[in-house]
This record gives sequence, C-alpha cells and structure tokens, in this order.
Amino acid sequence: MNHVGSAFDDAFYSHPDKDLRQVLGLPVTDPWSRTYCGNGALAACRATLWHAMDQAAADLEAEFGDPSVANWKRVPADDEIQHSAVGVTTVPAIDWINRPTFQQVVQIPAVDHYKCYKAVGTSGFTRRPATLVDQFGTTFSIVVKPDALCNAVDKNGEGIGDPTAHLECYVITQASSKLRQPAAISNQFGTATSLVMGPRRLCVPSQRDGVPSALNLDHYLCHREARPTPRFLRRAVTLADDYESKTTLVLRPDSLCAPVNEDGGGIKDPTTHLQCYRIRQVGGQTRFAPRSATTTNLFGSGSLAVRAPRTLCVPSTKTLP
Repeated sequence: MNHVGSAFDDAFYSHPDKDLRQVLGLPVTDPWSRTYCGNGALAACRATLWHAMDQAAADLEAEFGDPSVANWKRVPADDEIQHSAVGVTTVPAIDWINRPTFQQVVQIPAVDHYKCYKAVGTSGFTRRPATLVDQFGTTFSIVVKPDALCNAVDKNGEGIGDPTAHLECYVITQASSKLRQPAAISNQFGTATSLVMGPRRLCVPSQRDGVPSALNLDHYLCHREARPTPRFLRRAVTLADDYESKTTLVLRPDSLCAPVNEDGGGIKDPTTHLQCYRIRQVGGQTRFAPRSATTTNLFGSGSLAVRAPRTLCVPSTKTLP
C-alpha cells in the first residue's frame, strides 16, 4: 500500500496486506521471514479469517440485541469521542476523525453515570412530606419508601468522577399529574424526543456504608418517559461499579430525572439531567448477589436490602419546544 495519510504512519495497515499476499503466493517486495495467517497454509488462513468474521458478527448481534444485520446501525453519538463546536463557529455533528482542523478534546461531565439497583428499606426511614420544584412545575409529595440505590459507574472505560457519592431513590406519591411535556433529550446515546409525564421517584445524594462524601450532587425528580422518537436501538455496554463489572444491554428509556429544589434546598446545576434506561445483563455472566447497605442522607440513616440492577442513568440535557 502507498498512502500518505496519517492513518498509515509506519505502514501498519500494509502489514496484513503483505502477509495475505504471501499466503496467496502473490509477488511481494521484501517478503516477511515467515507467513503469519494460518502459518502460511491457505486453508488454515481462510478458516481463521472466517472464524474472526463469525465472532465479530456474534459480538454485534449481542451488542444490538438483534440477529438482523439491517438493525446493526451506528450513529455519530456511538463514538467514544464526541464532537462539539467551541467558541469560533458551529458546524454540523460529525463522526470521529483522526485529525480535524479544530482539535478534539475530552469533556468529562460534572455528573457521573449511575447504575441503579432495586432496593428495599429494612430500617430507619419514615414517610414524610416534601415540596419539590423542578423545571416542569411544583409537586407537593409524600416520600413513601426507599426504592433504589445508585452507584457511580464506569461505562466503557470512561471513568468515575466521584465514587463516594451515591443516589438513594424513593417512591413518591402526589396529586394526579396532568404533565404531558414533549422534550428533546440529548446524551452519549444520541438525541430523541420523548413525552415527559408525572414524577414517580425522588433521588437524594447519599453516603453509603459509612464512606464520607462531599455529595456535590443535585437532588433529582424522576419523571416517567414515553414514546421516544426515533426509537431507541438497544446496545451493549460494559458497566463497572464497586459492586460488579458486567456486559450489559441497554434496553429502552425509562425516565428523565430533572434537578429539583427540595424544600427550598436549591439546585446546583439546572442544565444537567439524568436519563435512565432499563438494563439487563448479557447472558453467561454470574448473577448479581443481593447484599445489604447502609445509607446516610438528609432523611437520616437507614438500611437497605440491595437486589438486582434495574437502570443505567446517563448525564443528559433537555430542550423544550
């Protein structure tokens, strides 16, 4: 190969090309001292390549949760490096490229991803009233019981900003809500318009198991979410928190959690939301082992029985029409 692009520095891409030409018995300049693919045997090389293709297809089927090749669709939002314009001008969204004129930078969101586990309160909590004000309105609620414990999670090796800060989520009740608000929600998985409906959970910054934390987090009011457009395409991600590390299928949007002013406590960051998705671990892995946890937050201290993983909550922004 003769290519002057930076992707071909030191001719790395030409190495397998030369090896395959040697297997096929084609003339090459300065041949390798040995042939690698199939140790030089054409049949073995062919079998190795087909095996690699079969494995790649199996991995994609698992990632997208669909055996149909037509549904294995990539979008720019799938790239680990996300593009955004800064300062001088704006440009349309682009796929990741090697050397754009405007250099790429890694932007670490102020809010971590969270993996939320179904949890049942075993002691320490009594129901109480709360006045909750978010960008969708004011809710006079009763905080009923603990429902989930959320750990900061490393998604696909992106890291964790603060592993000591957790969210404990509570079921709430309120007067019947008529909220039916379309909202465009954007995050690493792309942008979709969903119908945001009445709130159902309140998530509160919490310490877990006696580990101190600055708890530099907002409270979040989580609203039911329905009818995302375009339809969300399920995908596989690797999630690692201090409970487990699992390959996990992200199935569908479940709720939008908006920063909320609880009983006059204020909001730190009104722009960053959490969009939570239903998840299921990929088969063939050890099932989650239930465990106990203690938590401390503005409601006091309590104990939880932590059960199966339920949602992945992703830092997001929203735009109202």
